[in-house]
Amino acid sequence: MVVYIFVVVRLLVKLMLRDGKRNDFIGKQTLTMHDEYIEDENSATSSQTKYTAVEKICYGYGCYYIYIGSMKAFVIPEASFSSEMQKQDFLSLLARKTGLEVICSKRSQKKL
Repeated sequence: MVVYIFVVVRLLVKLMLRDGKRNDFIGKQTLTMHDEYIEDENSATSSQTKYTAVEKICYGYGCYYIYIGSMKAFVIPEASFSSEMQKQDFLSLLARKTGLEVICSKRSQKKL
């Protein structure tokens, strides 16, 4: 029973993130890419993360994950980009600032 609940919750969260419907459980968040840092703002807090703190950038299940540590990542649903050009600009900015390539899951490589 516990495994079933875990699988269902995991799938629902993935679907919500893929569709860009993250407001339901963490509130409205804004990521702003500055020259020296990434700014993360929501209704309660604001934080700044330097690009040098980014450990890896991954793509999987329709989302980009910018890992800051083993327990923290910025999750950016692909649906949040209004065009392919905007997505490519974002990825090239990240590559320039961090020097990291996007790592794809095996399932996601077919989509890219």
